[in-house]
Amino acid sequence: MLVALTAGVGLARARKFEAHKWTQTAGVILSVVVAVGFMGLPYLIGLRIPGEPAPSVHGGWLVVVHAVTGILAVAAGVFVVLGVTGVGGHRLEPRNFKRLMRGAYLMYAIAILLGIAIRLGLAA
Repeated sequence: MLVALTAGVGLARARKFEAHKWTQTAGVILSVVVAVGFMGLPYLIGLRIPGEPAPSVHGGWLVVVHAVTGILAVAAGVFVVLGVTGVGGHRLEPRNFKRLMRGAYLMYAIAILLGIAIRLGLAA
């Protein structure tokens, strides 16, 4: 997902804004599916992956930072996609979202890298 979002950033820098819009939209949709389907719902219903160790007490703070950063990134990403694509009736100018887009990308990157660190057991 980080590769796709980074590719979208490259498209924006290359001034290929239509391709950028659809690449980032696909990345945000994918992130919603992953966050809700593979993280949020299993957590809420208490589903554990067999053989998956529970987060350590020392790494618990990293899991919390990952979750909060991920939630903020997805919320910002969805807000930008809805505003820029005009879903919901109002289309807003992308230039008004430049800082938010950059912030969302940074939060996505941090959340993904924290998730990788947690998965590799670096949170112990």
